[in-house]
Amino acid sequence: VLTGVSYVSGIDYYRGINERAMKLLPKGSVMARNPPIVMVSLDCDEYVAYLTAKDDAGVKEYLFRGVQKLHAAGVDFLVIASNTAHICHELVSERLPTLPVLHIADCMAAAIRGK
Repeated sequence: VLTGVSYVSGIDYYRGINERAMKLLPKGSVMARNPPIVMVSLDCDEYVAYLTAKDDAGVKEYLFRGVQKLHAAGVDFLVIASNTAHICHELVSERLPTLPVLHIADCMAAAIRGK
């Protein structure tokens, strides 16, 4: 999970993933299981400095550096805990084509189709 653009969204994702896993996964031998999660939290101030300077390339590179840390940790897929931070999606797909991205737009589209 890439977070830090707003730490609040990181908390929401972490809580949501764990609560959903507890409902879906069979109980462990002692208690409910929780999934292994790797998180990288970025500095929101640095992120906003790039935005304020209208440095789109800088924003994308900054976000990508966080993604690289997740990739180096061996994550199975990427979740970006921020709507605006999805602007790095294309860069991630170009530079790390084998890293699946659970994109917020795909999730939203699936939810809409399901209704």
